[in-house]
Amino acid sequence: MINCPDTFKILENLPLGKYYYSVQTIDNMLTGSEFSPEQTFSVIEPFSEMTIGCSTQDCLSCSRRL
Repeated sequence: MINCPDTFKILENLPLGKYYYSVQTIDNMLTGSEFSPEQTFSVIEPFSEMTIGCSTQDCLSCSRRL
C-alpha cells in the first residue's frame, strides 16, 4: 500500500492574479490518469465596504452597510 499525502492543499498569501491548474489521479500501482481540463481561479483585491438593499423607492430604508 502506498502512503499518500493529503488530497487537498490550502494556498495562502498568493499574489493578485489569474492562476491555472489541472489535476491527475494516481492509483495504487502508480499509474496516472489523464490530466483534467485546465481550470482557472483569480485572486482579487478584497473589498472593505459593500452596500446592499432593495431597488425600489418603497424599500430604501432596508439598505445596510456591510
